[in-house]
Amino acid sequence: MQAQQVSPDWRRRRTLRWGRRETRIALLFLSPAIVYFVLFFALPILMDFAMTFTSGTLLLGGSGEVVGLKNYIALLDDRVFHQSLITTAIFMLGGGGTTIVLGLALALLLNRRMRFRIAFRAVIFFPYMTSMVIIALIWSVIFDKQLGILNYLLSLVGIPPVGWLNDPNMALLAIIIVTVWWQTGYNMVLFLAGLQAIPSEYYDAAKVDGAGAIARFVNITFPMLAPTIQAAPGTHCTCDRRSHWPLTTTWHTPDKAITTPKA
Repeated sequence: MQAQQVSPDWRRRRTLRWGRRETRIALLFLSPAIVYFVLFFALPILMDFAMTFTSGTLLLGGSGEVVGLKNYIALLDDRVFHQSLITTAIFMLGGGGTTIVLGLALALLLNRRMRFRIAFRAVIFFPYMTSMVIIALIWSVIFDKQLGILNYLLSLVGIPPVGWLNDPNMALLAIIIVTVWWQTGYNMVLFLAGLQAIPSEYYDAAKVDGAGAIARFVNITFPMLAPTIQAAPGTHCTCDRRSHWPLTTTWHTPDKAITTPKA
């Protein structure tokens, strides 16, 4: 008795039906996230963009005259906007670059077999889990000009007290210090995940060929971590909780020393 042959067209139709069914199931489970993204991210962004072409607000029934590109033209002559671009660049290079370098260094260190490495990872990652309001209050005390422990330590080496939170020349540095302390643990975990995804056979083969630690890092670790390294600046840019720190502690800073375009 010959087995019944199945036509290729029937198999193709069955595969297409199953694919459409999987797509519908996926969309069903993704629908809450899609609705949340559209309502609280995509729609506000579009409304904000539309408001840039008016002289007022279009929200909650507000009236606004359409002015075209006049707001953008005025922005080019705004001294505060120019200063905010410089501030953002300094913050990204100083804060973002330092957190990436420190995060990668700590990940390389704690990826080795050593005692208490799990405890060290938890301690370094703990600041990222802390509320930004609490962090702002703690560091406000540390940076206090009269009673802060940081100025006390500086006084031990003969440096006079520094007004970290109200000196326009030091406020941005204070924010960078807090950002590095807070964000480094997250980047460390990010790089640890990337390091543990690299097959150990690559390192074993490199050792057999006589490659040293620097050669293994340059030729194996760094290229394999390239996607993770490229993603790390994005986490520094999009972390909105960071904005709570300057708003809570340094919004009285003179000359808009910490103003950014988002602010």
